Order: sequence, then C-alpha cells, then structure tokens
Amino acid sequence: PTLPRGRCLVFNCVSTWGDENFVGLAGIEVFDGRGFPVILKEPLKQVLADPHSINILPEYQHDPRTPDKLFDQVNLTRDDLHV
Repeated sequence: PTLPRGRCLVFNCVSTWGDENFVGLAGIEVFDGRGFPVILKEPLKQVLADPHSINILPEYQHDPRTPDKLFDQVNLTRDDLHV
C-alpha cells in the first residue's frame, strides 16, 4: 500500500522546550486514505499519555489540559479547554 494502515498510532516525543515531562500541543490531526479527517468516537478511552496530564502534580487537580483535547478538532487556539 502507498498509505500507512493500522489501528494504533504512537507518538514518541523525544524532546521538549524545557519541561522534562510535558510537551505543549494544541492538537493532532489524522486523515484517512481519502483525505478526510479521522474523528475519534471516544477520545477519553482512545487517547493515552504517560504521564497522563499535568494533573498528576500535587499543585494541579482539575487542569483541563488533557490528552483527549488533542483530538477535539480545535487546533488553532490558545484556549486551555482545547489544548
């Protein structure tokens, strides 16, 4: 095949801009073989991160910046509810 195929997409971020545990991303877009966006049906169950989010730190408990937001289709933003 000329296009990649699979069921699991893994991103390994090997460096950051200073934080040793977290990478700042506003979104990730994935497209199917016809060029249409792939929409995740259950991003809370389908997206994993390690560490999960900044909420693992004692000073954070309800920070909205969680991995599921990477696939909410709001990518050009600085709104914490979408990064």
